[in-house]
Amino acid sequence: MENSKHVLQDIEEFKKSTQNLGNEINRAGIEWRDEKFQELTKAIQQIAGSTRELIDAGEECSKNIKNFESYNEQ
Repeated sequence: MENSKHVLQDIEEFKKSTQNLGNEINRAGIEWRDEKFQELTKAIQQIAGSTRELIDAGEECSKNIKNFESYNEQ
């Protein structure tokens, strides 16, 4: 169970980091309203989608590790 906990901790840290990044970019966006910022926003949205996929995959991996460890203990 220990390995799955480590994966979940890493996922949570990654979530917090990406949320903080998104918040800071949104805060900067209040001041910047030009074409380049719009391009940056689109790129960030793509990264956010990939981030969500990565988080989902990590959570699934953690679940599978936990199942494996549980099965292995039997």
